[in-house]
Amino acid sequence: MPFHIYCSLAFSPDSSLLANVSSNGNTITVWETRNFTLRYELDVTGDLITKIAIAPNGKDLLILTTTSKVLIYRLGCDS
Repeated sequence: MPFHIYCSLAFSPDSSLLANVSSNGNTITVWETRNFTLRYELDVTGDLITKIAIAPNGKDLLILTTTSKVLIYRLGCDS
C-alpha cells in the first residue's frame, strides 16, 4: 500500500491563528501566531484529512477528508 502524506495549512482571516494537519493526516493543531502557543488540538482518527480552512468568520474550522466528507468544527469562543 502506498504511503501518502497530506499536508495543509490555513491562517484565520485576521492572521491571528494558524492551523495545520499532522503528518499522520488525522490531527489538526491550531496555533496563536502572536506567540506560537498551542490553542486547540483536534483528533479526527478514522478520517484522513486532505485540506483545512478557517472560515471567514474566524470561528469555524472546515475540514475535507479523503472520503470527500466535509467536517465543520467551531473553535472556542472568546468572551
